[in-house]
Amino acid sequence: MGSLGDIKCVEDPRNDPTPSSDVEELSRIVLQNFTSLSQMGMLEILQRIQEENVILRQVIQGAKDIAKQPSILAIVETVAKILNDRLMPTSLTFILESDRGENRPDILHYQNMVRVDPHFVVEDLEPYRFFFNLAPSTVSFPVFEYMLGREELSAPFRALKPAVVMPILGFGQVYGFALIGEHIIGSSFSKNEMSFLEDVMQFASIGLQNNIHYLKAITDLKTRLYNHTYIKTRLEMELSRVRRYGHEIAVILTDVDHFKIFNDSYGHMAGDKMLMKIAEVFIDTIRKGDVAGRFGGEEFVVILAQCSRENACMVAERLRRRVEKILVEDGDRQLQATISLGVRHVTKESWAEADMVISQADKALYKSKETGRNRAYIYTVGKKNLLRSLHGEDSVQVQQAMGVEPEQPGQHP
Repeated sequence: MGSLGDIKCVEDPRNDPTPSSDVEELSRIVLQNFTSLSQMGMLEILQRIQEENVILRQVIQGAKDIAKQPSILAIVETVAKILNDRLMPTSLTFILESDRGENRPDILHYQNMVRVDPHFVVEDLEPYRFFFNLAPSTVSFPVFEYMLGREELSAPFRALKPAVVMPILGFGQVYGFALIGEHIIGSSFSKNEMSFLEDVMQFASIGLQNNIHYLKAITDLKTRLYNHTYIKTRLEMELSRVRRYGHEIAVILTDVDHFKIFNDSYGHMAGDKMLMKIAEVFIDTIRKGDVAGRFGGEEFVVILAQCSRENACMVAERLRRRVEKILVEDGDRQLQATISLGVRHVTKESWAEADMVISQADKALYKSKETGRNRAYIYTVGKKNLLRSLHGEDSVQVQQAMGVEPEQPGQHP
């Protein structure tokens, strides 16, 4: 250290040979330890741990994404995206237990991660359930074919060129299976990729199982409409919105006319076909945000969210017209049926509890039956509770709004 007058000068440490020798010594020690760690295999272990941590973070994020999904289709779409981002398989096919209680499973198929219609059908899930109950683990497709032992069971999947087959397992039950196609670049899946695939599919299995059970719990299996319990819960929820936000809703209660006579004349199988056809009409007629349910026996209910009185009447009339055009094939016969309807429109001013709303719609329905059937009445709340027919003056307004020729009162038997 030197001086210049009264100013003290500090020499640049970079000019000091001591730090340089220290760095060289440190470098020598690091290199020596690096060589030792490499010879011991520790560096490979550290690298593997880092890779596993990355995969683990990806699996956890995937599990979070899957858990957020509200439906079976949304879960499958999410899984497809996760696998495409990480593994890039050429195809992904889910064979899933039907939420309708049918033996034929649902098939969701992705080619190059774009959803397409499958060009095959699987008639029954049970043989595959039996297989995976005996061997509940991931297998290669050749092993799957060999162990399955039945050409007709594996042949539908051969064109997909799947690499692996994975069961979708729940609590003591097989809910389906997934076929994962070959790697898009032609190579086999690595050990880490297979681990990632199995972890993601485990979380997908939990989500799919929960959704299948939930749908079964709220669905009428015969008609695929919502069941009585769900309809009551949903109506209470919609009524709370009416009271809180001033929305308008409508409830349409319907009943198949002379259904006991129909069953006695043509048999219960024909009766079931008619109920299913009517349910299809309901599903096709209402909007996505509306709800249709089977209330019991031959009685159906529709909840129309944010719906004016005029639109409620229009929907009721549309349902009646479409149902009377249904033709059910029964041998060499074509069977028809009609429905009677009761409508209750609810506003904040005419609000009532769910049981009262249903009771009032039922009174309108009874009036429709009492005055000839195949018609609709609306229950109007006021100083005097009125039952007004959608035939006559109301019917003309409804039909004109629908763009059809008005009918004359009493035209329907």
